[in-house]
Amino acid sequence: MPVRTCIGCRTKGEAEAFFRLAADPSGGVAAELGGRLPGRGAHCCFKAACIEAALKPKNLARALQEGLKPPAPAELAERIRGLLRQRLEGLLAAAWRKGVLTPGREAAFRELEAGGKLLLARDLAEASRRAIPPGAEPVELPLRMEEIGGLLGRGPVGVLALRDASLEGELARRAAQLRSLGGA
Repeated sequence: MPVRTCIGCRTKGEAEAFFRLAADPSGGVAAELGGRLPGRGAHCCFKAACIEAALKPKNLARALQEGLKPPAPAELAERIRGLLRQRLEGLLAAAWRKGVLTPGREAAFRELEAGGKLLLARDLAEASRRAIPPGAEPVELPLRMEEIGGLLGRGPVGVLALRDASLEGELARRAAQLRSLGGA
């Protein structure tokens, strides 16, 4: 797997640990998660300090090209939060369509015994959190119960179980990235 370097802090890692910046045709800077935009790209961590450093003209010129008109760091962070939310929502919807997502506390706890992974809404009631079996290690989603329920065509859902290891890893990674950008 190719190693990427953050243009903000110079940390090295796999491509999934970063988002990608690319020059757009109008001379601005576009951001993406998947690496599909054409042209030369630069990678950046999901941290506010890295975004601010990455958008400095010297860093952009070195990584992409001279004379780009970068957005404000807060604007780019908001764009990235939007992309991450879309990805999370898409992953949950895909898991629902695939039939590997079980909503509801009691049903999710039963799936946990069969090897499922618990997913929790950010606004889950404290009583429901206390009921989580020890050692469950749930993934905290930066989505509200109403948002999750809306994706599934149901009322509010605070606890889910996921039975797909590949989706589990991607969901956990994207949720952590969104939280690191203050998207919870």
